[in-house]
Parts: sequence; structure tokens; C-alpha cells
Amino acid sequence: MTKKILSLLLVALPGSAHAAGSDWDRIAGSVSGIREQRAVVVTDAGSWAALWQDHSRAGAAQPLPAVDFAKEVVVAVFLGEKAGGGYTVELQFQPTKAMPADLVVRYAAARSASNKVFITMMTQPYAICKLPKQYASVKVVSAAEPAPGRNSAAAPAQEPARLDSAQAGIRALEESLGSKLPSFD
Repeated sequence: MTKKILSLLLVALPGSAHAAGSDWDRIAGSVSGIREQRAVVVTDAGSWAALWQDHSRAGAAQPLPAVDFAKEVVVAVFLGEKAGGGYTVELQFQPTKAMPADLVVRYAAARSASNKVFITMMTQPYAICKLPKQYASVKVVSAAEPAPGRNSAAAPAQEPARLDSAQAGIRALEESLGSKLPSFD
């Protein structure tokens, strides 16, 4: 029984998924040599080699994935060290409205459903994407930050919409149950 559980844990242990050839567009995983939160846009081979070397410190040296910097850029997001598994990096790519030639990459940490079993070890979730070099600029920001070009006062204006949506969901649940949910006021 113990052997079976251990082998299941080893199979489920997240590692670094990567490709050494030029046929990759996203590399993501839970174990990185980069232990601090970092979000970068890489536009040259020297910076890419240095970043990959820092990232690969966590295990056996991995071959540097190919990037043609004349045609491509790399966006890399490292969430820093987390106390446990189940974290992933979600990326959203949005050309800006004011300048469609500019790209904003918004990132957020996501955690899988709480009913799953996760490993108990320090993890360093990351996502690395290779993008075509078609934008005048690429900026990486946390999803918690206001969108570039907007003032910070605009962010709280979205909160009532989320509250209204939550209240609508509660009302729909009440209607489907046919009675009011208990109040704990």
C-alpha cells in the first residue's frame, strides 16, 4: 500500500515541462530555480540564456529552448516560492485599446480546486511563453494592477459589478431552492 501511494505521488509530482526544440510556445510547471516573484519580457538571446540558467538551477541542466529573437519575444512569469502544490500561472493577452500595436500580458496565480490532494513541498510556479514579435511593445502586469493607461481610481468602480453578480447568483440559488436561504445576520 505504501509503495503504491509513493509511486502515485512521484507520478503526480509537478516538474518542469519544456521543449528544447523550436516547436514550443508555452512552458509551465511548479519547480523553478527562480524563487522570487518575477515577470519579464525577454527580447535577446543573452537575456534568454541568463533567465533559463537561473530557472534551471532547480534540477538537472535543461537545454535552452530555441527562440528566434528576430521574429519572437519571450514572456516569463515566476510566482515565487509557494508552500505547497496546485498553483498555476494564468496569462491573459490583451492588445491595448489606445495603442493596438502594444500588448499587455496580465498574469494571476490560480490554485486548483480545494478537493484535490496536493504535494507538501515548496514549489515555484511559472509560465514561459514565446510570442510572435508583432507588437511595438509588450508589458507584463499582475492582474491585480489596474490596466495600463487607466488611473488607479478606475479599479474600485468594478467592485459593485462583482457584488451585483454575486447577489444575482444568490437570488438564482434561492429561487431554484424554492425558499429563502437561512440568514446569519
